[in-house]
Amino acid sequence: MIKSMVIIGIVLACCAGARADYLSDRKAALELVKGGKNDEALSLFTKMAASAASDLQKSDALEQAVGCANRLKQYDRGLGLTVSHDL
Repeated sequence: MIKSMVIIGIVLACCAGARADYLSDRKAALELVKGGKNDEALSLFTKMAASAASDLQKSDALEQAVGCANRLKQYDRGLGLTVSHDL
């Protein structure tokens, strides 16, 4: 019983760390967008999608990346993001 509780605690701690990193990275990328730095934000969102811990995180990061590409009028780049990533 104690062994199971320890394992659950370790798993939850790992997941919480991944989520915190994603949220802080997302916040930083959105600040770049607000500052008009869509190219930098696009790169960060793309990296976030590649290292996402869940399909939801990956989907969110790709959606934000496509938005950045659209604002940069790089429509082919945005389309490439949606086609090249399996969701």
